[in-house]
Amino acid sequence: MSNRNAAKTEHDAYLVTVDLASTAPALKVVSQSKEPNAAGTKICVLNRPVDLATGTADGITGALENAVNAALRAPTSGNDSSESVNVAISPDGYTVTLNPIWEKAANLKDEPAIAVTYAGIVLKPRATPDLGERLDLASACELQVGLAE
Repeated sequence: MSNRNAAKTEHDAYLVTVDLASTAPALKVVSQSKEPNAAGTKICVLNRPVDLATGTADGITGALENAVNAALRAPTSGNDSSESVNVAISPDGYTVTLNPIWEKAANLKDEPAIAVTYAGIVLKPRATPDLGERLDLASACELQVGLAE
């Protein structure tokens, strides 16, 4: 029968746990591009290097508002990529750039109030487990970009 109150000796096993996530700052957007811009580009800078969370690329979408003739490429489900949005992460991992992929480009003279709204961009800190910290970019910054200048 063991005595729970007995002092541990140098031969007793010890369990040590370390939460490495608590030593890093929370993932957040520190700056973002100003709108509007004619290309519909959105640039976000984060405080830590990031990657897309595994398995989320197929859920990245772009949607047009006030479009007359313009159209984005239609999404195809199940292929682990986005057809309507190009997502580029800088080599250092700090900058995420979003661009619409046009099926038919906008004519700003005919569609002066057109805007693109990005969604589904889920990021994780680079070199961390997939089940660790995640950031939905839509909750961290404004992802609607007006195209008129």
